[in-house]
Amino acid sequence: PLALSRADPQCWETSSALLLEMRKPRISDTVTGFWDFMIYLKSSDNIKHGTLFWDLAQLFWDIYVDCVLSRTHGLGRRQLNKNEQEATALHLEIRGQYSI
Repeated sequence: PLALSRADPQCWETSSALLLEMRKPRISDTVTGFWDFMIYLKSSDNIKHGTLFWDLAQLFWDIYVDCVLSRTHGLGRRQLNKNEQEATALHLEIRGQYSI
């Protein structure tokens, strides 16, 4: 697992903010509020909360990896293979399905 001390702080912040902008209805107005919400979801016994946590975590990770690759290697947005494109499309499709 990625240790926060090893995370790229700029990509962490921008990826979190981008995910907040994408999410409707808006989860939080701040990145800190978003991560507090993620901790709440992760610790909840509600199955829907757990599912939402993993969906958001995967979407965040995809955005974060794109940012790190772009910054580290100057690659810009990475090219997704067909399975990754389908998974990303699925995440975008389901992001509005959950209400807490």
